Order: sequence, then C-alpha cells, then structure tokens
Amino acid sequence: MWPDGTVMSESSAILLTLAERYPDASLIPRAPEARAMTLQGLIYLVSNCYSAIGVVDYPERFTTATDPAERDRVKAGATARLHHCWRVAAERFDPALFWVGEKPSAFGLLASVVSRWSGGREALASHAPHWLAALVALDAQEPARRVFVRHWPEAD
Repeated sequence: MWPDGTVMSESSAILLTLAERYPDASLIPRAPEARAMTLQGLIYLVSNCYSAIGVVDYPERFTTATDPAERDRVKAGATARLHHCWRVAAERFDPALFWVGEKPSAFGLLASVVSRWSGGREALASHAPHWLAALVALDAQEPARRVFVRHWPEAD
C-alpha cells in the first residue's frame, strides 16, 4: 500500500516496486544479463503461467458455452497449456535465477508461489525435476518458508 492508502496489485509490479524501494533485499540482480533474464522470467510467469491459471480456475469466463462438459474441455485445454508453459520456463530460465547471492529473487519467489496452483509442481516433477528441486530449496529458505507454511501448511 502506498502512503496515501492506494492499494497496489499485480504480483510482478509489487515485486518490482519492492525491489526498487529495498535494493538491499536483492530481489533483482544488479548484473545486467542476470537482471534482464530475471525481468523476462517475471513477465513470462505472469503472462503465460498465471494467465493460464485464470482460465483453469474460471473456465466459464473464457467461453460462452453453458454446458459443463464444454467448460471442462476449456479447463483441460488451459491446464495442458499451463503445464506446457512450465516446461518452456524450465527450458528457458536457469533455476540459478531463483537466487541473488544467497537470497531468493523476485523471480524465484513468484515461481514458487505460482507453481503451487493448478498442478504446476506436478508438471515440473514430470518434465523439469531440476527446476522443482530448486523451488523446494527456495521454499526452505527463511523468511520465505514461514510465509509458505502459513499459506500452504503442507510446505512444512
């Protein structure tokens, strides 16, 4: 929230704003190439994975069909697309980008959260276990672990 009470939304915008306000938190790398890849990763996750989750969760918003079977097909197609997007992310982005030094990066934190929805982690386990292992390592890092356990008790 801004000092005037304005509420900020959109995960990547929040993370980027925090990175600007608190540069010592090391949410975004300073090295130009790693910074560029981290920013690309944030935008990729939001525009591809996060957006597909919206369709998975609310298929009725993305079709005029009223038949439940048709809506289930929309959901199945969106789930397949989401899992494809996770595979592409794992091919495109080195999981080393989940960290800035020893601190979780904005990209790593967003990937950790978004991968928990709509079978993302299961897709990664099947197609990109190295990525999933990196996320699990990030999940265990304090203070992120405390936040994840609060929202996902099974994370403990």
